[in-house]
Amino acid sequence: MRVAVLVSGVGSTLEYFLKQPASERNFEIVLVIADRMCPALEIARKHGITCAVITSSNQDALTKEILDELKRSGIELVVMAGFMRMLGPAIFEMYTGRILGSHPSLLPLFPGKNAIEQTLSAKPLPKVSWCTIFLVNEGMDTGIILAQESVPVYPFDTVGTLRERIQAIEKPLYLHVIKTTVAWYQEQGRG
Repeated sequence: MRVAVLVSGVGSTLEYFLKQPASERNFEIVLVIADRMCPALEIARKHGITCAVITSSNQDALTKEILDELKRSGIELVVMAGFMRMLGPAIFEMYTGRILGSHPSLLPLFPGKNAIEQTLSAKPLPKVSWCTIFLVNEGMDTGIILAQESVPVYPFDTVGTLRERIQAIEKPLYLHVIKTTVAWYQEQGRG
């Protein structure tokens, strides 16, 4: 299955996916789209993956340009890996059930950009945090939840230490969900 990864930052999740042996993946990352220049693009280029940078500040224009890139590359599944922009309805019509996202909290708690900060400032401090893999929709982190896994929270945690522990669990969980989703589509004869 042909996959596009949407990114906005350092690309650690993208890099994790690409470090997995190709023989153990049932999908191929053929396109990386960023909404700004970022280190994730260099990771993609090192792996010979086509890259596009789409910086439109208008949601509809951004969505249309992304859709054009997805169509041009024959993309069957879209994976958001730290992509920090909301997309318009057109992409969800074209890719219904085929846009995956991850979030560093127990959704629906702490949606949006600062989930880890929200977790650490909650009173009382939670004993666990979570990572969530879900089907992306038009809402802010409101899609159907596909998988969640807990991560301990310690009183001495900083945003950095908790993020590191969440990502250590989130990346393999995300990869598992992608592989499972691709397998399901292939069984249905749709991928």
